Amino acid sequence: MPTSVKLDKDPAMLYKIETTAFIRAIKRNNDQLREDFIIQLPKETMLSFYDTDLL
Repeated sequence: MPTSVKLDKDPAMLYKIETTAFIRAIKRNNDQLREDFIIQLPKETMLSFYDTDLL
């Protein structure tokens, strides 16, 4: 099954809002989202992406 990864900055740019505003909206409406819609990765994991060619 293909996996698509979107960072919080991608939809924030799409909707022309700050990334922090996007994150607040997700937290505020979390009960309305599918369980597999969003996950928050630990900071160490995110930093490891920057050390690879994945981004």
